[in-house]
Amino acid sequence: MKVLVLSLAALLVTVAFQATAAQRPTDADLSISAIEGYTRTADSTDRAMRIQAARETLQARAASSPDQETSAAIFFAGGFTPEEIGKLATDHGVEISSAELKVVAGPDQRVFTIFVGTDDLLVVPGSLSERLKIAIGHWRAEFFSLSKVAPADEAARYLELATNRSIRCFRIDVIGEVTSVHAISRNPRVAAAFLQESSDLVDGYRAIKRAYDQRHASAPTIVKGPRPSEDAPLRGYTIVPPTDSPVPKP
Repeated sequence: MKVLVLSLAALLVTVAFQATAAQRPTDADLSISAIEGYTRTADSTDRAMRIQAARETLQARAASSPDQETSAAIFFAGGFTPEEIGKLATDHGVEISSAELKVVAGPDQRVFTIFVGTDDLLVVPGSLSERLKIAIGHWRAEFFSLSKVAPADEAARYLELATNRSIRCFRIDVIGEVTSVHAISRNPRVAAAFLQESSDLVDGYRAIKRAYDQRHASAPTIVKGPRPSEDAPLRGYTIVPPTDSPVPKP
């Protein structure tokens, strides 16, 4: 596996190129790759045992401490769109601290994995689905830029990524009550849910969110032109961010 690390001022994403067979990976393949990255195992039996153990742990915690705030990694059997992620969070009263998205591109059907972190989701105000679309849009713009300077054999792939509308979410990290996480885990489209026991994850997210909330309250973001989105990331908008909070322009 060859890994290319790219960075922007307000967005840091790792893109992984995974060599695959000529056959296009299915949603199940993409879901398994996300879970494998988290569990650090490619053994299917071991993976199934860890998923079951996590399920039992979550069920026990939901019975003993349903109102306790926690963090959890949620994996989807099929990719979710930004709108579906936003609805899931709203329906269950949870917040999303990070997301892992995947997309297949190129004649060799490589899998690209994009990680969107807490800062990426909080740097601009708006609904969760809107903020996730903006993060995706920034990377579409970056891929478009790379298509102009990459070697010919990679330029076409970057251009495909810049215009690909199949970038979907296969993992989210959520912050919320244990009972809410348990309810999410029972969604038939959820492949696995792992509680993350460290309180530092919750405390760290809360601290970052407070800082951005204060910044937005004192210096609201002004958007000139059409609001940036996943569908129109390359041209036609400029973001004027709050003081000392740079956002890259396409």
